[in-house]
Amino acid sequence: MVIELEKYLTPLAVWGLTFGCAIGWGSIVMPGTTFLPTAGPVGTICAMAIGATIMLVIAANYHYMINKNPDCGGAFTFTKKYFGYDHAFLCAWFLWIAYISLIWANATAFVLIGRNIFGSFYRAGFNYTIFGYDVYFGEIIFALTMLAIFGLISTRNKIFVSRLNTCFAIFFLFAGLIFSAAAFNQSTVPKVFEYAFADFEPPIYQIFKLVTILPWAFIGFEIISHAASEINFSPKKSFKIMSATIISTALFYCATTILAISVVPEKFLNWQRYVDNLYKLEGLEALPTFNAANQLFGDGGVLFLSLIVLAALSTSMIGFYFVTSRLTYAVAKENLLPKKFATLNDEKIPENIIFFIMAVSIFIPFLGRTAISWLTDVTTVGATIAYTYTSATTYITAKKLGDTKFKITGVLGVIFSVGFIILLFVPSLIQTATLTTESYFVFVIWSILGFAFFKNVFTRDKVHRFGKSVIVWIAMVFLIFFGSLVWMRQSTDDSISKIVVNISNFYEDELARFGIRLHAYRQLQEENYIKEQMQVVRTSLFSGSLVQMILILFSLFIMFSIYSTMRNRERDAELAKIKAEENSKAKTTFLSNMSHDIRTPMNAIIGYTNLARRENLSMEEVQEFLSKIETSSKHLLNLINDVLEMSRIESGRTELNLSPHNLKKILRELEDMFATQMQTKNIDFIVDASEIKNPVVLCDDQKLNRILLNLTSNAYKFTPEGGTIEITLTELEVGNYELRIKDSGIGMSADFAATVFEPFTRERTSTVSKIQGTGLGMAITKNFVDLMGGTIEVKTAPNQGTEFIINLKLKVESSKNGKPESEFSAMPTEIDFTQKKILLVEDVEINREIALMILTEVGLQVETAVNGADAVEKISNSKPGDFDAVLMDIQMPVMNGYEATAKIRALKNPEHAKIPIIAMTANAFSEDVENARKAGMNAH
Repeated sequence: MVIELEKYLTPLAVWGLTFGCAIGWGSIVMPGTTFLPTAGPVGTICAMAIGATIMLVIAANYHYMINKNPDCGGAFTFTKKYFGYDHAFLCAWFLWIAYISLIWANATAFVLIGRNIFGSFYRAGFNYTIFGYDVYFGEIIFALTMLAIFGLISTRNKIFVSRLNTCFAIFFLFAGLIFSAAAFNQSTVPKVFEYAFADFEPPIYQIFKLVTILPWAFIGFEIISHAASEINFSPKKSFKIMSATIISTALFYCATTILAISVVPEKFLNWQRYVDNLYKLEGLEALPTFNAANQLFGDGGVLFLSLIVLAALSTSMIGFYFVTSRLTYAVAKENLLPKKFATLNDEKIPENIIFFIMAVSIFIPFLGRTAISWLTDVTTVGATIAYTYTSATTYITAKKLGDTKFKITGVLGVIFSVGFIILLFVPSLIQTATLTTESYFVFVIWSILGFAFFKNVFTRDKVHRFGKSVIVWIAMVFLIFFGSLVWMRQSTDDSISKIVVNISNFYEDELARFGIRLHAYRQLQEENYIKEQMQVVRTSLFSGSLVQMILILFSLFIMFSIYSTMRNRERDAELAKIKAEENSKAKTTFLSNMSHDIRTPMNAIIGYTNLARRENLSMEEVQEFLSKIETSSKHLLNLINDVLEMSRIESGRTELNLSPHNLKKILRELEDMFATQMQTKNIDFIVDASEIKNPVVLCDDQKLNRILLNLTSNAYKFTPEGGTIEITLTELEVGNYELRIKDSGIGMSADFAATVFEPFTRERTSTVSKIQGTGLGMAITKNFVDLMGGTIEVKTAPNQGTEFIINLKLKVESSKNGKPESEFSAMPTEIDFTQKKILLVEDVEINREIALMILTEVGLQVETAVNGADAVEKISNSKPGDFDAVLMDIQMPVMNGYEATAKIRALKNPEHAKIPIIAMTANAFSEDVENARKAGMNAH
C-alpha cells in the first residue's frame, strides 16, 4: 500500500513554520551589521515596508497556485505542470541549495552565540584557519550535535514537533517585540533618530539598496506551498497565513533595528560612527543588538536575548529540515531520485531524505562560517528563481481562466523577481545587492553540478520528460559563462585593491624610513616592489583565467553531451516512427491478405450450420456437416492463437518452461498426429530419430512441439499429392541436436525466403493463395528457436522443395531424472465419476451450458455458479464433502476466479478451505498457469 503525506498542520502551526524560517540568526545580527550601514533606522523601516509589499504580491501568486495545485513541492510542482520538467529541475536545483544552506547557516549560528556570548567555552581541541575564519574542534562537535538533534526530532512525532515549533515562534516574536520596545523606552528618542539615514548617499538610494537584498530577509513565507499536502484546512487561508508571516517578519526586523541603535558604546558619538567601526570590535560590542541588551539590562538582558535567538534558530532548523525534505520528496516522487527518497516512515515523514540531509551536512562545520556565508548568498538566487517561476505560472493560469487580478499580480511578481536577479548578478548597479566574489564562484560550481546531475537524470529518463526546453540549458550556460566572468572581474578587482593597499603601505613605510629624501636605493626598492606586485596581478589573472576556462569548457562539454543525447533520441524516435509505420503497413497488408483466410472458415462454419438445420437430413449427413464445422473451427482457432502468440512475443512476455522430456516420444507423437493426413494426400512421410543416443533432455515441450507442428504443417500444405516429407533428428554430439524438415513441395523464391521469418508475410502465388494460413507461423517458429538459443536456416528454390535446418543445444538428462519411455506411452485408466459432484463457476451462459453437458455425459453431478462471489457463497454454505472439486473460470464480473479462490482458501472450515480448485479458462499461456498456482488453485 502506498503511504501518502498526512494532513495534520493547523493554520497556527503553518504560521510557526513560515515565520520560523523567515527569522533566524540574521534577524538579530543583520540590523546592526547590514541594515543600519546601508539605510539607517528610518531607511530600514521604509525598506521593510516596501519589501513587505512586494512579498505580499508574490505571496498572492503563491496563494493562487496553491489553490490550483494543493500538493507538496511548491514552485517545483507549479513549474513542472506549466513549463515542463526542464524548468522544474532548474527551479528545484537552486531552491534546494537555498533551503539546505540555511540549515547549515543556522546550525553554525549556534556556535556564533557561544563564541560571542560565552567566549572560549566551546574552543576545545585542535583548531585551524580556513578562508580567514578560525575553526575549533569543540565548535565543530557542537554544530554537528545541533544538526543531529534537529534532524532526528524532524523524523518523529510530527504533531509534537509542530506544537513545539509554534511555541518557539510565538515566544521569540512577542519576546523580541517586547524586548525591543523596552530597550527603546530606555533610550532617548530624539537621540536615537538624530541620524535617520546613513552617511554620504541620498535617502531614496539608500532605501532602494536595502530593498534589493530583502528577498533573503523574507524567505520562508512560501513554505506553506511545500506543506500543501499536509495542511488540515482549506488552501484558501494560505494568503492570510503568508501575510501574517510577512508582516510579522517586517515588524521583527524593524524592532531589532531599533534595538541596535537604542544605545551605543560611550566611545562613539552616534550609531553611525559605531556601525562604521564594527569591523574593529570584538565580543558583544561587535553585535549592536547584544551590546544594547548588555548596556541596558546587563547580563540578564544578554541571556534573555540569547534565549530569543535560540528560539529563532530552533524554529529555523525545524522549518528548513521540513521544507527541504518535502521539496526533495516531491522531486523523488517524479522518479528523479532513488526510490528510497520517495518513501515515508510509519509517522508519514520522509525519514530517508532527512537522514540524507544530515549525512551531506557532516562536512559543513569543517568549512567555517565564511564559506557558509558564500553559500547563503546563493539562497537569494534560489528564492528569486522560485518567485519568478511561481509568478509566471500564476500569470499563465490566470490568463487561461480569465482572472484579471492575478494576471496583474503574476506580471508584477515576474518584474520584481527578475529585477532582484539582475541586481544580484550585475556588479556595480547596486553595490549592496551583488553577491560576494566567492559567491559568484559558488554559484558557477553549483550550476555545473546541476548540469552534471541533470545529464544523469536525462540519460535515465526513459519516458522522455526532459530535453523539451533547450532554452533552459542555453540560459544556464549563459549564467555559468556570465557568472564566471563576473567572478573573474571581481577577483581581479580584489587583487588590485589589495595591491593598491600594499603599495600605499609600502610608501608609508618608505616615507617613515627615509623621510623626504629621494635617492637611488629607494627608487630601486620602489621599482622592485611594484614589479613584484604586478607579477602578483599577472599570476592572479592567469590562474583565474585558467579556472574560468576549465569551468566554461566543462559546462560546454556537459551541454553538448546533453544535446548529443537529445539528437540521438530524436533520431531513435524518427527511426521508431519509421519502423512503426512499416509495421503498421505490414500489418495492414497482412490483414488485407488474410481477410480471405479469415472469412473462409467463418463462411464454412455458417454455411454448414445452415445446412445442418435443414429438415429430413440423415444422421450421416449431420455428422459430416459437424465434422466440417469442427475442421473450420480448429483452423479459425489456429488463426487466433497465432495472432495472440505473436502479440506475446512482441511484448517480450514469452518464457521457457523447462522440464525433462523424451525427444523420440515427441517425434513419434508428431508422426502419429500427421499419419492420417499424409496417407490421405498420398505423401511419403518419414520420421527418423534413430541417431539419438540421449533422448531425454531438458526442454520446453510445448514450444518444441509448436516448432515441429508449424514446420510440418507448412510442409504438408505446400507439398502436392505423391510428394515426400522427411523429418530427421540427429544428435551431432552430446547435447547438440540437428532437426531437418525437408519436403518436395513448391518451394519459395529467393526474395521471399529472405523474409520468411518476418511476421505477417506470405508469398502470393496462384498456388499459395489457395492455401489457408496466417503468415505468423514462421515468425513464431523463429522466435521460439531464438528463445531456446538455437539457430534456424532455410534452403529452398521454386518447384524444388524446401528444407528447414534447426540446431539446438539441449541439456541431457540422465535416465533416472527423466521418465522412462514406457511411462511416456502409458494410457490413462477408466474413472467412475458417478459419485462425484463439482461446482462449475462460469459467467457466460452458453459456455456454462456446454460445460454442463460435457461434464454430465461422463457421469459427474454438477452445480453451477455465475461468478466468483456466488461460488464462495455456495461453498461456504455447503456441508463438508458436498463438493469434490471446483471448476473455476478466471475472468468474471463481481468477483474474478483468483479473488474467489483466495476467499475460499481463507474460509474458517478447513474442509471447505482445502477443496480442489481447477482453473477452467481461455487464459492458457504459461504465466496464466503460474498465476492460477499462485492464487491457490490446484490445477489449470
